[in-house]
Amino acid sequence: WGPFKGLWLGIKRIASCRPGGGHGHDPVPEKTSKV
Repeated sequence: WGPFKGLWLGIKRIASCRPGGGHGHDPVPEKTSKV
């Protein structure tokens, strides 16, 4: 992933690690080809 997409994924992951946030398995999404 590029720096901006990686930063966004990191922020979402950290935000979900709090009381009331999402829980369970949180894998990195598969990178799709734009071809």
